[in-house]
Amino acid sequence: MRFKDYFGYIYKTTNLLNNKIYIGKRKGKENLKYLGSGIYLNNAIKKYGKEYFSVEIVEFIFEEHQINEKEKYYISKFRTELGKENLYNIADGGDGGVLVRMFGKNNPQWHKKGKNSPFWIEREKRKCVFCETEFEVRITSIKKFCNKKCLNKGMKGIYNPILDKYIKVSNKEIQKYLNEGWELGRGTNFRKKCSDGKKGNKNPMYGKGYLVSGEKNSRYGKPGTMRGKHHTESSINKIRIKKLGKTPWNKGKKVGSIYITDETRRKMSLANKGKKAWNKGLTKETDERVKNQYKNKLIDQFGDK
Repeated sequence: MRFKDYFGYIYKTTNLLNNKIYIGKRKGKENLKYLGSGIYLNNAIKKYGKEYFSVEIVEFIFEEHQINEKEKYYISKFRTELGKENLYNIADGGDGGVLVRMFGKNNPQWHKKGKNSPFWIEREKRKCVFCETEFEVRITSIKKFCNKKCLNKGMKGIYNPILDKYIKVSNKEIQKYLNEGWELGRGTNFRKKCSDGKKGNKNPMYGKGYLVSGEKNSRYGKPGTMRGKHHTESSINKIRIKKLGKTPWNKGKKVGSIYITDETRRKMSLANKGKKAWNKGLTKETDERVKNQYKNKLIDQFGDK
């Protein structure tokens, strides 16, 4: 059947593991790769995987006004035949906004809690993959760990150099992957790929800098207003006169963690009068302290050899 002969179609998505179905409508050309957009259906796809779902066309629709009515008809039909619990459909079908009309705050069912709530999804008990503690979770959930702590401890990242793929697997499954040629970590080329991804025009700051020494450089910000300029003698004199009689902004202020007053400065001056500065005439070659610092740095970097 050619696409121009029909307006759309009604389709049925089936879970091959538990035989639950989803009824949906789609306008335009048939696409058997499209599984549907239902909330419960998408949760189930995340849990079981796309490969465990099949799609079939129930009926082709030739008129636009028929598509909503047909969707409602088939949802009602399958609910009667299979039971409401065997369908992933929440709403009755038709135009958008049905969920709001069904479950809006004006609906008496809105405030119901637990199993009486229209949003209730059946729960099941599972064992945590890492600590083996039992925890309760929705049947549509893909959760394998009881909390985030177990998730971080119970999963490890592995890399396949042939497929160039990185995934996380549980500690129990990791040996199986290592035997198939996977490697622990993100792979040897990961750092290089990250670096190459930010080089040149791939860098988000590329071409956004200002001219510095005739070249555009993103490492520098906007140049100062006095860049490459100098104050004239009259300008310097004006600034000096303006500052006369004013207390310097940093007088008596903290320097580091020490509060230095004029009295403290005087005492420091008298205490150091006549003393030779400890670093006077010393260079990197002659100062033992600098030598030792450099030596310790080398030991930390290359080991004591």
